[in-house]
Amino acid sequence: VAYCVDRGVVAGVGDGKFAPDAELSSGAFAKMLLVAYGADASKFTGADWLKNVQTAAESTFYLYQFDKGVTADPMQRQQAAQMAFNACFQAEATADKAKGDPRPFSAHVPERMKLLVIGNSYGNDCSLQYLFQELQSVGVKDLTIGVLYYSGCPYRKHIDFALQDKGVYKYHKTSTGKFKTTFKTTFDKVISDEKWDNILMLSGWLGHPREFTPAPWQDLMLCYVRRICPDAVYGYDMTWAMQDKAKATEVYATLYDRSQQKMFDTIIETTKTYVVPEQRYKYITPVGTAVQNARTSFLGDRLNRDGDHLNKGIGRYIASMTVCCKLTGVTPDQIPYVPDTLVQDKKDYKIADLDMTTPGLAETLDKIARESVKNALEKPFEVTQSAFTTAP
Repeated sequence: VAYCVDRGVVAGVGDGKFAPDAELSSGAFAKMLLVAYGADASKFTGADWLKNVQTAAESTFYLYQFDKGVTADPMQRQQAAQMAFNACFQAEATADKAKGDPRPFSAHVPERMKLLVIGNSYGNDCSLQYLFQELQSVGVKDLTIGVLYYSGCPYRKHIDFALQDKGVYKYHKTSTGKFKTTFKTTFDKVISDEKWDNILMLSGWLGHPREFTPAPWQDLMLCYVRRICPDAVYGYDMTWAMQDKAKATEVYATLYDRSQQKMFDTIIETTKTYVVPEQRYKYITPVGTAVQNARTSFLGDRLNRDGDHLNKGIGRYIASMTVCCKLTGVTPDQIPYVPDTLVQDKKDYKIADLDMTTPGLAETLDKIARESVKNALEKPFEVTQSAFTTAP
């Protein structure tokens, strides 16, 4: 007791008295943990101590699986065990962040690559089509790509699924160019399936601060994965804004007023605020900027197939090319692979009377993709006007 008093972890029940046999409230235990792990004990004294504890705990992982939060009511033993685990996990994640990854990183073309994409349907758009062929065409001979998929999944959901070992994921994997899918698998099984040397992560699709806060979800996520894959190189995929005025989701309306520009600006700001300072990420793939660059061409806002996901022609081609370039250090013009499926459907290019039979359309789309990616790699946080403003 004296040891904890000396460090401000406990303050007693008043008049210098302590009640070690009394019931313990979740508020009191949260205060103990907060101070034990570095919080200023003086903030949790006086009449408002519980309110201050509640405020401090809200920005941590301590309240994971605590639906009612911390209160003055007695807590049960399993609740104390859960909160203690939460605090220990966050402390481990904080230590992992401080340790960082001091290894220098230089993008190059390796003969062998095992790439895992951890994400959602936007991760699928970046990797399921074209990426395998692009990487092989620049010289990666022994290639495995895995894609961990759960719809719209931000880091907080991945953490929840991982800690509870829920079999909710689809797992796409290929070593030949043709993906095989495993259903209802768990996070740990996928992470442990190969000795991944490169892991590309993305948090949800919103590009919003709420995907990183209030708990330090990015720190927890990186810590969890790095436990299993400590030698992998980690990157972050910066996703794209939805189609302007799209009706695909009410969340888009709530957060962004269905404004593509507002969503894109938020993605950029969120990336600068939470991702750029993170030393454990060795690269950022500016897919969202490449897509926005292409939207300044004559194609306009026609890179999506359903308002948010990229179409399976030039949209996915731009996304995969951006990833390929960041992984290997090649420029877009150094990628010899050109798919024959850039023009997917008439409805994708119903502008200026363009369709699948328009002479030179596929060649022009290839040029737009390479230009958009090149400009995004050079200026990842700003839009560059396309030179292709006139349709073929």
